[in-house]
Order: sequence, then structure tokens, then C-alpha cells
Amino acid sequence: MFELQLTEISHIIQQVFAPALLLAGIGSFLNVMAHRLSRVIDRARQIEGEVTAGSEDDQPLNSARNILSLRARLISLAMGLSTATAVIICGLIALMFVDALVHISLMPVIALVFIIAMLTLMASLIILIREVFIATAAIRRRGKPAAGRSAA
Repeated sequence: MFELQLTEISHIIQQVFAPALLLAGIGSFLNVMAHRLSRVIDRARQIEGEVTAGSEDDQPLNSARNILSLRARLISLAMGLSTATAVIICGLIALMFVDALVHISLMPVIALVFIIAMLTLMASLIILIREVFIATAAIRRRGKPAAGRSAA
């Protein structure tokens, strides 16, 4: 039942190579989103300092804080979906090994798991691009940032 020849094992490893590369890409994507989130958090802290300093007109700062809060929620959601995708891909790799070990065709299940992984990744990408649109719209509304000022 669990007997595999060396050639079968190498064939399985070749099959799981593409999902493993996808995991590496998702890891890089998560790194980019973590960086974006840290920039948003840094800018929100800066605004909090300006609000507590008692500026005369807090309306623009409150508006900026609300936009940053929305952006942080969107990035967090995109990161959660990307992490879920990575976990699903890990499950997919495990299923591919189980399929080879038990000699029962799990191809319909493997295909379904792959489709679910792609749907979660697509949702993550869509949410990230929404966050980017919000960020660029906020910059356009505010005008060009002054030299040296962060446009997070």
C-alpha cells in the first residue's frame, strides 16, 4: 500500500514543485503587504501625534485617519486571505503525496482544492488593488506630498 519506487517519488516531487513555487510567491506577496501595512501604521501614529498636539482644525486629520484605518483593514484582510491560500496550497501538496501513497485517485479533490486556493488568492489580490486605489485617491485629493513627507 505505501510502497513507492524512487522514480515515483521523484515524479511526485516534480508535480509538487509548481505549488511549492506558488508558496514562495505568496510569501513574497505577504512581505509586500506587511511592508504596506507597517507604512500605514506609521502614518497613523504620526497623525495621532498631530491630533493630540491639538491642531486647530482636526477635520483633515480625522479624514486621513479614517482612510488609513480603512486601508489597514483591507491590507489585513488581504494578508489573511493570502495566508489562507498558503495553508490551502500546503494541504494540496499533502493531498498530492497521499494520492501517490495510497493509490486512490484524489484528483477531483486535488482539483477542487487548487480552485479554492486560486479563488482565495484572487480575492486577496482584488482587495489589495482596492487598497492601492484608495491610497492613490487620497494622495490625489491631498495634492502632491511635500518633499520629505511620507505619502503612506
